[in-house]
Amino acid sequence: MIDAETWAARARKQVQKRLLPLLISLIALSLGLWILLGRPTSPLSNTLRVISYSSFVNSWGPGPEIVKRFTEETGIAVDLQDGGDAGLLLEKMKLFPADVVVGLDGLT
Repeated sequence: MIDAETWAARARKQVQKRLLPLLISLIALSLGLWILLGRPTSPLSNTLRVISYSSFVNSWGPGPEIVKRFTEETGIAVDLQDGGDAGLLLEKMKLFPADVVVGLDGLT
């Protein structure tokens, strides 16, 4: 019988396997649009600003690993910001502009 920790680790790996290519593609697409439409003129102009929900940004979520791989592959720094839950994420977007937002759903 599998204990809860082993099951959780396996489930987390499965989710990361499926989400990682999708999220890397999303960030790459956003970066392409960012380049085509013009980079913002701000002190962080060499940094891609990403705001997302807490479970994506936290150390146990997929965000830090995706940022690490993205930076290794592209050489572009990523500023990953914790936006809280989906409702709070909307409010934080008003205060802290971002190049990429991950985590909004149709119910927000």
